[in-house]
Amino acid sequence: MGIIFVLATKKIISGEGCPSDLPTLINYLFQLNSPLNILSYSYRWTNTLFVDARSVLELLSEKPTVEARAGAGELVVKRGKINFNQVKFSHNPDGDSLLLENLTFCISPGQTVAIIGESGGGKSTIFRLLYRFYDIKSGLISIDGQDINEVTAESLCSSLGIVPQVNLA
Repeated sequence: MGIIFVLATKKIISGEGCPSDLPTLINYLFQLNSPLNILSYSYRWTNTLFVDARSVLELLSEKPTVEARAGAGELVVKRGKINFNQVKFSHNPDGDSLLLENLTFCISPGQTVAIIGESGGGKSTIFRLLYRFYDIKSGLISIDGQDINEVTAESLCSSLGIVPQVNLA
């Protein structure tokens, strides 16, 4: 395209063309190039959609690592008392390095609780354990005295609501 501009500029300088020919040429080349840009964008966009769809299908075909136990019942929430009793957890399947060890606390109905600590200290993991995204190594997590391992994931997740901290600083 640069050669075309050089040749057009030479013709204008030599007097064979008028100065308005250069903007006309630029507009003409832009009109030719525009559909190609649209096609290339559409191709990239379609290709990205197919890659994302394949990723979603692969994710949906994976078996969950935490499954409901046979005969799991529905969680019946009466008051909403949450109890962590001697909970041990490790992301490592061997359980070598414990992230949480002997974690014990109780949240009574109507109580506001803040879990604070350094990054990587297990704050988010506590919530994930409560939603039973992971299985604990030992201990007990219960809601109103019901072991969360003995209830369905659907009833557990539909009964919980967590409000994350908003950092406005």
